[in-house]
Amino acid sequence: MDKVAIVTGANTGIGWAIAQRLQQDGYVLGFHTRNREEETKARFEEIAENGRAHWLVGDLSDRDIGERLVSETVDALGRIDVLVNKRRCHVGQARARARRRGLRQPLLGGRARRLPHVERGGQADA
Repeated sequence: MDKVAIVTGANTGIGWAIAQRLQQDGYVLGFHTRNREEETKARFEEIAENGRAHWLVGDLSDRDIGERLVSETVDALGRIDVLVNKRRCHVGQARARARRRGLRQPLLGGRARRLPHVERGGQADA
């Protein structure tokens, strides 16, 4: 069974480097980006040419994004073994955005450990 990793902010900087390395190491990718712009699409297509990947899109400060990214990944790829929660903005900016939206933690933050697929070591319900 393939190992699956979600990488947030996978289209730029260190997120891009991590996504490439995980793919080289044999992981299937949940490739998260904030939008579907042309440059972002080109990055996803490059990853998809080199191995199995699923494109995940969404603003990480949205209330339900963690649960949605996990659900989409499990539906498309079957499991989650690794979550790389890379963020592009400064922590203070992310926290301020999260507070405006009624969250205590920005991004997947402390909520990741409450996601059932993460708790079960990547295995979805049968």
